[in-house]
Amino acid sequence: MSALLTIRTPSRETADQQLAHRIQRQLAADSRAVARLQIEVEGGVVTLRGIATSFYQKQLWLHGTKRVIGPEAQINDEITVTPNWEDTDFGWRD
Repeated sequence: MSALLTIRTPSRETADQQLAHRIQRQLAADSRAVARLQIEVEGGVVTLRGIATSFYQKQLWLHGTKRVIGPEAQINDEITVTPNWEDTDFGWRD
């Protein structure tokens, strides 16, 4: 009789990296322009850095992040609003 032993290797991602990926997936599902956004997480504190083409888009990114991390979490908002539109900027995913 033989037994099969499966050894699970622990995830190499830290909790901060996992949180950054969760935020990225949430925002990518909502906005096509998320490619211009950089998400950093250090010690559970989220920093959003990038360029939004409207105040509305900036608010979508901030509120989407709060949906993932909760309303009480700290977000450092370093998003700049510059009204330069690109074809990929418009709207929500259909």
